[in-house]
Amino acid sequence: MSAFRRILIVIMMCCGIIASVSEGQDTVYDVPGTIAYIGTDYNIATFDLRAGQVSVLTDDASRTRRYQWPTWANDGRLAYFCCDPSGGQPFTQIFISDDGLSSGDLRHVAPNTVFNHASWSPRHCDASDDCRDLAVLLSIIDRNTLSVDIIRDGDDDAGPVRVGLGAPFYYSWSPDGGRLLTQRDVRRLDVFDLASGSSEQLPYAPGFFPAPHWSPVDDRLLVGVLNDGATDLAIIANEQVRVLRSTLRGELSFNWSPSGDYVAYRTVDNDSASDLIVIDAVTGELVTQTDDSAFAFFWSPDSRLLAYVTIATPPGTFNIAHTPASSDLIQRVQEDGLRWSVLDVATGQTRNYGSFIPTADMIYLLLYFNQFAQSHSIWSPDSSHIVFGEVLAEGRRTVSILDTTRRDAVPFAIADGLVGVWSYR
Repeated sequence: MSAFRRILIVIMMCCGIIASVSEGQDTVYDVPGTIAYIGTDYNIATFDLRAGQVSVLTDDASRTRRYQWPTWANDGRLAYFCCDPSGGQPFTQIFISDDGLSSGDLRHVAPNTVFNHASWSPRHCDASDDCRDLAVLLSIIDRNTLSVDIIRDGDDDAGPVRVGLGAPFYYSWSPDGGRLLTQRDVRRLDVFDLASGSSEQLPYAPGFFPAPHWSPVDDRLLVGVLNDGATDLAIIANEQVRVLRSTLRGELSFNWSPSGDYVAYRTVDNDSASDLIVIDAVTGELVTQTDDSAFAFFWSPDSRLLAYVTIATPPGTFNIAHTPASSDLIQRVQEDGLRWSVLDVATGQTRNYGSFIPTADMIYLLLYFNQFAQSHSIWSPDSSHIVFGEVLAEGRRTVSILDTTRRDAVPFAIADGLVGVWSYR
């Protein structure tokens, strides 16, 4: 914490920028959507910016009971989880709120597990419009491995379905919501079918990358394929592989644009990150790229913009460790801070913003952004603002938003909290 206290972030006031809002304050922002966030007391709340309405979903958090990672579905329901492993409680509770305004109901308890991540299916189940599947990534304490389980909301008779075990374990939903593309154990790619409850292993060796990405609009699969000690960025479709970029060295990270037209990627090799590169998803041709290294990146909902962060150091000095959870990297982020930038894909122009110190929860999201970018939106539904957790002067932790339509914008805090996530509508 001493590193945080050494950093003083001056929040500048300018026309139209409000510094902060506390719960219950009648402040309205003309930005659509609702932000779900974890308060500094580890309770879950949501904030409808246009209505100026704060809804408190939990009020029983404590030192040993800490709620985690609110996760929106695109139909407005909200999942959240308990408990933080620091509380010493070896179980995971899954709560689901139907509207993100009222407290969630306890839908499932997984004993002897630690929660890691969750992602909603993008479509309703075949059974009804009330039915939706939630994929949950859990650490199984006594087996030293991870599991992905499917929890069905809206069907009281459906029990959890286990996709598989592995470590590491990454996954991506198909746009029809009926299948998962998985990468596990750094050695196999599978497609899991929920209807049959079975997996089919793909005949390709995965390269050096974390989360795969199913196309958001069709049946194309975006993966890294091993190629003589390097990785090919490739699309699998109709049992054929089309290589977009070949023999990429180091660890590859990529994300598909929501429209399915573009792929953004960067590599990390010899402790250095490449520029952020955007290519055509069909031809592989270069569309645009940045002139600085990207630590993590996130597509806007309209596929026009990429928000990305770099470590706030002079150009040419950015380094990143191969291991995502590297203590050296985390310490550097806490000491040097990060900087938001926004790349306009059509023009190739970049807007750079001031530095910030991320909260611990925000660091976790950024370290595993490949997975979180597919399940949690930092962007407002209209692609105008981003939300993030930061540490201000004297160690105050806040959920802040940044207006990316303004070149001179500075972040402003909307609540005391650890991390925030925007709803999809």
